[in-house]
Amino acid sequence: MSTKNLERNVVDQIVTQLANIDGSANYNFTIESTDIYKEFKLITEVYSYPSIAIGAVSLGAVSPFVRTRFEIPFSIEIFGYVKSEDNPLDEALKLLSDIRTAIAIDEHLNILITNMTFSSEVGAADGFGVVAFTVMGRIDHSF
Repeated sequence: MSTKNLERNVVDQIVTQLANIDGSANYNFTIESTDIYKEFKLITEVYSYPSIAIGAVSLGAVSPFVRTRFEIPFSIEIFGYVKSEDNPLDEALKLLSDIRTAIAIDEHLNILITNMTFSSEVGAADGFGVVAFTVMGRIDHSF
């Protein structure tokens, strides 16, 4: 994996992991790759559910250890959208579980991002459920 753009590598790896949400034993839903957006989308801008959109990618100040090794504080917001007339909150909680599982089980991502933590919020209204999931950690870089 190239070190020319570490941040893009992390985003690409997260998108790859989200594409693994396939309804198998680990997951509640199947999410088609066409329903994963590498840009922010409002719930009214997606036409298939469930869908996932990458929101903001935030980078903190670089913390150098020495001239050839440093850490980059990193966070990425992931938004998930579901539609359900019966119980959109329950469906949003299931999608939250799928997103968390996809990110947490990736050994490669756990190497790219150290000290990885998650935060999340879930809400529902008018038959739609929304997940806001944030991955936080540090990207270590040595050259």
